[in-house]
Amino acid sequence: MKKTIIALSAILLTSPVFAATTTDNIIAEAHKGADTAKEKLHQTQHQGEELKLKSDMRLKAKAMPPAAK
Repeated sequence: MKKTIIALSAILLTSPVFAATTTDNIIAEAHKGADTAKEKLHQTQHQGEELKLKSDMRLKAKAMPPAAK
């Protein structure tokens, strides 16, 4: 009986350590996912800005008289 109680106590004492490790891993994975999402967002925003600039340049080029080109 004493050995069983000691074994159960040891398990209960170590379980928070396992839970903390698992939680840390989950948080780390969540941060990686968030970083990836942020990178994709920035890339998309940058592409949108580039397309807008190209579009503006084309509009300006069309508006220019042929002699100015």
